[in-house]
Amino acid sequence: MLEDVGLGLGNLGDIDRQTVAGAISTGTHGTGQALGGLAAQVRGLQLVLADGSVVSCSATERPELFSAARVGLGALGILTTVTLQTEPAFLLNTQERPMPLPVVLADGAPTRPLDRRRTFVQDEVFSNGAFGLTCRFGRLFPAAIPRINAIAARGMGRRTYTDASYKVLVSSRRVHFVEMEYAVPTEAVREAITGITRVIDEHDLRVSFPFEVRFTAADDIPLSTASGRASAYLAVHMFKGQPYEKYFGVSPARSARRRRARSRSRRTRATSPSGASSRSAESCRTSIASPGTGWWHRPSGSAPRATGRRR
Repeated sequence: MLEDVGLGLGNLGDIDRQTVAGAISTGTHGTGQALGGLAAQVRGLQLVLADGSVVSCSATERPELFSAARVGLGALGILTTVTLQTEPAFLLNTQERPMPLPVVLADGAPTRPLDRRRTFVQDEVFSNGAFGLTCRFGRLFPAAIPRINAIAARGMGRRTYTDASYKVLVSSRRVHFVEMEYAVPTEAVREAITGITRVIDEHDLRVSFPFEVRFTAADDIPLSTASGRASAYLAVHMFKGQPYEKYFGVSPARSARRRRARSRSRRTRATSPSGASSRSAESCRTSIASPGTGWWHRPSGSAPRATGRRR
C-alpha cells in the first residue's frame, strides 16, 4: 500500500503477520544500528480507554500517555488509530552467505534482483520445505541433529539481490517453532553469543534452528527493549514439538558467570609457588557481523548464515 504512493517504513520486523497495533504494543523491532523499532516510528495514537472515552496523544498532546502507550502491552487502552513516520520508498541490497562465526561481513556487493524461479527454490523449497523436513527428522532422531546442521551449512547458497525494502526485511516462515529472545546492551553481544553456545554445549542440546542476532538504536520509550540504550537481540528457537525448557530456561549470562567462577577457582589452585598463575584467563575472540546487519548462527559445529542489508 505504501509502495503505491512512493513511501516506505524505515525499519520492519522479520514477520509481517501481526496487526499494526499489536506489533507496536509488543515492541516489535527489525535490525539496524541507526534504526529504532516500529514503536520509534510512531508519531500519534488514538486510544479507547477503559471507561470508553476516546483520546488522542502525541509528543505534544498528552505526551506522558503517548510515551507509555507506544509500547503499552494493551494495558493503557485499545489502539484504534496509529500515525507512523514514513520516508521515500527505498531499495535494500542484501548479501546472504554462510561463513565462520569470527568473520565480519565484507563491504561492497553487486546489486541485482533475484528472479522468481531462484526466489522460489531458495525461499520455498529449501528455507521452508527442506528445512522443515530436516527439523522433523531431527525431532525423531535428536542425535543426528549436529550432522544435519553440518550438511545444511555446506548446502547454504550465496546470493546477492536488491528489492523493495519491505520485501527484503520480511521473511516467509512456514516452519513452526517456539522462540525466545534476549535483548542485551550492544557492547555485551559477544559475551551473550558465547553464553548461548556454551549453554548448548554444556547441556548437550540438540538444536535444529539457528539463532538470530539483530541490532537497534536506543529510544526513549519506557517499556521498549531499547529504552535508553542501543540493544542487540539474540533470538533462540526450537522446532515445534521438541523440548525447549532447558534451552530457554538457562540464562547464558548465568552460565558465563559460573564458567568464570570455575575458571578463577582452577587458576587459584594452579598458581605456582612464585605466585604466577600457570594459565591465563580465557579471552573471547569471537567477532560478529557489523551492527548494520542481521544474521543467523547455526549451532552444533556449523557455519552461520549471514545476511547483510544495505540501502
